[in-house]
Amino acid sequence: MVSMFRAAVLACAVAIAATGSASAAQLFITGKVTGPSADVGKTFSLLAIYTPTSAASAVLNSATLIVDNQTWATLLGGTSPAITVATTKNAFTIAGQFTGSSPGNVGDIFTSLSLNITSSTPVAAREATQANIDALFADRTSGLGTLTLVSGGSSPFGGPILNLEANLPSAVPEPGSLLVLGGLGLFVGRRMLARRQNKAAAV
Repeated sequence: MVSMFRAAVLACAVAIAATGSASAAQLFITGKVTGPSADVGKTFSLLAIYTPTSAASAVLNSATLIVDNQTWATLLGGTSPAITVATTKNAFTIAGQFTGSSPGNVGDIFTSLSLNITSSTPVAAREATQANIDALFADRTSGLGTLTLVSGGSSPFGGPILNLEANLPSAVPEPGSLLVLGGLGLFVGRRMLARRQNKAAAV
């Protein structure tokens, strides 16, 4: 997991340097493989660097996808890689094609990613701005997609199509709940301290 994180951070630095644009934004997604059965539970991470826009689709400048121990880091620009906000304004899709992976050159003939993130709250306008993408991602209720791999050689995966599922946001207690939990902790802590002091005094 640590090596995956390091690879993603390195890819981020390289991608930002390559784009040479201060307006580039990034999106980091982690998750797991849900099929085929031989690959269930394998992890994936995706670091996407894009140029925010007021249009519905933002150009995907670069991306690094890691599935298990395979890394895809070179997008094929001719396939119009993009992050596109749905007409319903409560979802966006990340789509693009890659060259073969490293180290196995998996998907050297054809590698295509499509990942759809759905949010509980739609944005006001169908615009692929950083604010909209961040808002949809923060309130995501699902993240499902596929990675299609056609290889000229052998593949470490159980089939040519991997089903991907992004991790959902961690549940964060509401401020009121935090206040109740804090008050409860303080109450219990004081009672425990009082009991210890009483035992010490009795001895």
